[in-house]
Amino acid sequence: MTHDLAYLDELGHVGHYVSRQHPNCKASPVFGLEGLLLSADQVREFAIYFYKMKCPLLKWDWVNDNPKNIPAYQ
Repeated sequence: MTHDLAYLDELGHVGHYVSRQHPNCKASPVFGLEGLLLSADQVREFAIYFYKMKCPLLKWDWVNDNPKNIPAYQ
């Protein structure tokens, strides 16, 4: 018997939407799900790969202690 794991994430636009003609609030509102399905024996390798990819991308924030106090959702 094999087991699979699904990694799912919601995606969407953060911000206000009024209309396509509005000067500041015209980004299209989007919502959806994305993800991937992994066999249980592949999860560890994927987690290692993802962690190694994520660390350099976030290093600047860690080193600079988020100087602009930007919330994680922006």
